[in-house]
Amino acid sequence: MSIHKPDSKPTLTFLEVQIICEEWVNKLQLEGLPIFFDYIEQPYNKKTFQKGIVLWDEEEKAWHIELYELIDKRAIIHELGHIYFAKILNDWYFVASCKVSKQRFRKMNYEITRYFNRLLDCFVDYHLTKFEGFYDAFVTYISSDLKEYPDPQRYD
Repeated sequence: MSIHKPDSKPTLTFLEVQIICEEWVNKLQLEGLPIFFDYIEQPYNKKTFQKGIVLWDEEEKAWHIELYELIDKRAIIHELGHIYFAKILNDWYFVASCKVSKQRFRKMNYEITRYFNRLLDCFVDYHLTKFEGFYDAFVTYISSDLKEYPDPQRYD
């Protein structure tokens, strides 16, 4: 989790976000799916500290991807990647907030459920590396986040 300073500025303009969304919906061949991008004028989600979240709306039968001001290219692609991963597996269970019954989720070993989304993210990113442009966005994301972590040499 990254904690941002109160004076953090948006990393992408709204137009840049829009272009990335359109490009990657096409690249991942998700055009036929009901996906809505909700751009929220806040730095990040105040409850989860996330810059992007994919949600299933049962009433609308549509995906909503919430994108916050501090969103970066990798995060936009990654959120779409959850839908892409579920599509290639033909199992919507693999999208964190999808139309899965709570009973199926409860059957999982508790230790796994605690880390489920983190584990899932690895599979999502792995499948996205097949597409030109994702790896560069991923490396940029990792290298910028490394500046936020403390020096591991100083700790036992």
